Amino acid sequence: MSVGGGQQTELVTSTMVPVKYPTPSAPQQIPLAGPDVLKHVHPDIGISSNAMAVINSFMNDMLQKLAQESSWLAEYNKSPTITCREIEVAVGLYFPVN
Repeated sequence: MSVGGGQQTELVTSTMVPVKYPTPSAPQQIPLAGPDVLKHVHPDIGISSNAMAVINSFMNDMLQKLAQESSWLAEYNKSPTITCREIEVAVGLYFPVN
């Protein structure tokens, strides 16, 4: 493209910036109050870190299953949000009485 007295210039186009996607994170750990409660109820009994890891894994798995079932129930009811009703039904399905 010529400008004025025959000089050549280039049009500068916007540069492409790479998109940064969030990296998958490790499963979230819930702050564990288990050892403190255990010490409060039974002062002479402790719990190992391996046992706490098992309990943490179990709780994460159960919360994930309840959230998944709740979201399926909300989708079935054509609701965009999960309410306490879906959570209560999901708990009732996973932990039946009797």
